[in-house]
Amino acid sequence: MRISYLMIFTALLYACNAPRNNPLDPDGDLYTPPNRAEITITRLNSPENPIAGVTLIEPNLNLWGTSDENGLINWQFDTSPDSLTLVTQSGLYFSKQEQIKTSFPVTTFNLSLNAKPQINHDSLTSIYNNVNGSTEIYFKAKITDNDGQDDIKNIRLFSAGKWSGDLSIESMPDVYSIDSDINAIDPGLTPESLIEIPFGLSIINQNGDSLQSSIYHISRVIPQRIVPRQPASQSVQRDTITFKWDPIHLDFDFSLEIDVYAVITNQFVRIAKISGLAGSSRQYELQDSNTLQLLSSFNNFWQLIIRDNQGNICRSTPVFFTYER
Repeated sequence: MRISYLMIFTALLYACNAPRNNPLDPDGDLYTPPNRAEITITRLNSPENPIAGVTLIEPNLNLWGTSDENGLINWQFDTSPDSLTLVTQSGLYFSKQEQIKTSFPVTTFNLSLNAKPQINHDSLTSIYNNVNGSTEIYFKAKITDNDGQDDIKNIRLFSAGKWSGDLSIESMPDVYSIDSDINAIDPGLTPESLIEIPFGLSIINQNGDSLQSSIYHISRVIPQRIVPRQPASQSVQRDTITFKWDPIHLDFDFSLEIDVYAVITNQFVRIAKISGLAGSSRQYELQDSNTLQLLSSFNNFWQLIIRDNQGNICRSTPVFFTYER
């Protein structure tokens, strides 16, 4: 019995000290760690912080992953590919494809991505002027860039490859706009044909990455004759001012606005905008003393404006008047 126990103990001791030849055993003598790739994704521009949530694909090896909070993606390989094709996907950064050489057992590489400009509160509308029967387009949008506004090199509105115009900053730091007479776009354009013309927006970053927007269309032009009645042209106004106009009938919903301008430091400045008036209204009384104080004894003018629900507008001819206190 003692011999049997001794034999079993000896066998167990030998088994514990036997060579570990399983190539899949991480502690084995024949184990070879798998090849790995460590890809870090960071911002292109300073600060070059890691980017989380970016999808990375290797299409040839059917590999994919999403960067963690450190911008890191880890892949393991059963083979030893000579190179990797890296393709990124992200809603906030421009896609990038890059082929890199491998250096196993561990290949490390840094991918730098350029932030994609974001377009918000964008609108393309028409402006009809009763002064000369002209029609303008007006585009406005809030455009931001996570790499900073200085990363935006150019913003351009274009039409079917025939016309383009650069947007400028309307209000700091990220609201851009452009307006243009339709004759500058195409001398043959009419208010009726304008709604058929597609427009697009192109944004180019400093490194050459470019973003193309979806297609914009003008929804409506409002070539409506507007007849202001009071104050009459060249009239003298005192105390409160009652604005009057002929009734306006249209087959769509709209509201009315009044713009009042006065001469301040030798130029016309808008001193009041009365908006949200019912389309059926026919008059409005201006009683605000602060606005009345700004009116000039030399020259002022007012305009009545039609605005539909999409933001398209129609302006009356300006009516000039003076004001006495």
